[in-house]
Amino acid sequence: MNGWDLPAFDLAAHLRDAHGVDPAAVAAAEAEGPEQLRRLAQAVVLLGEAPRLRPPDAWERTGADEDLARALWRAMGFAHVPDAVLRDKVAICPVRIPFDELAAFVRAKAPSTPAGSTLAALPPSDAAR
Repeated sequence: MNGWDLPAFDLAAHLRDAHGVDPAAVAAAEAEGPEQLRRLAQAVVLLGEAPRLRPPDAWERTGADEDLARALWRAMGFAHVPDAVLRDKVAICPVRIPFDELAAFVRAKAPSTPAGSTLAALPPSDAAR
């Protein structure tokens, strides 16, 4: 015996009790497995709250269309996300997204062509991803 016999740490209970994460969100993460529970904990610790929006919810709030949202996502250096994850998984914390500022930026700075396509004006390497 080394004197360090500590009780097992219950991450799910800690998220619910110490951080006030919605029990349903914790249960859903637990159901998907320990990795998803760790991801939820990381989001709560790093971002201050559990994600509540799916990516389509976020781009709808900015007024951006899906193509522009995907192009901006890649332009910020984030990896490609499969459609099933992109559309169905809650992944974004609304308090960390300045929707009004982002929408104004998108409307003012987004490249477009006479036909209105925002992706057509991107360099070929970005448009192909």
